[in-house]
Amino acid sequence: MPSIFMNYSTDSACPYHRLLLPARHCSDKVGEMGGEVYVAEGIPHGHDVYFFHGLANQDGILEFQKLKRKGAKFVWSIDDDWTTIPEWNPAKPNEAGLAAYDLLASMADWILTSTPHLATTFSRFGHRVLCAPNMLDLGMFPDQPYVEEPDGKGGIRRNYSF
Repeated sequence: MPSIFMNYSTDSACPYHRLLLPARHCSDKVGEMGGEVYVAEGIPHGHDVYFFHGLANQDGILEFQKLKRKGAKFVWSIDDDWTTIPEWNPAKPNEAGLAAYDLLASMADWILTSTPHLATTFSRFGHRVLCAPNMLDLGMFPDQPYVEEPDGKGGIRRNYSF
């Protein structure tokens, strides 16, 4: 029975939308097809497909490559174009981070991006690049009616009371 492992190493918005929500929403369908989905920390051996989001450290890259040598597939999820972050921005990866970026892109069986534009930055990898927008649970947000304003500019009007 094929199994998918999604590395959920940090609890933040990116892995939540790129890993946890897809696992919650898709695991029943994967189960119907005879597979299983696991979401947890670490990189345990014994699964067929591994998902990782963001930039892995050297140990993680080595573990993923060891698993690939045993026949596992690797899906690298990304929602930032790390190579175009300006130097002044503290989110800009250092040289080791950019090297990790290059290694992850080259070793991934599939690169899973959050936007079509980001997918184009990996066009050199061809069919290995897939796009899946973040899975926002829209049921968690109340419906906000569209209001036509007298000046002709429409928008969503929110009334807050504190």
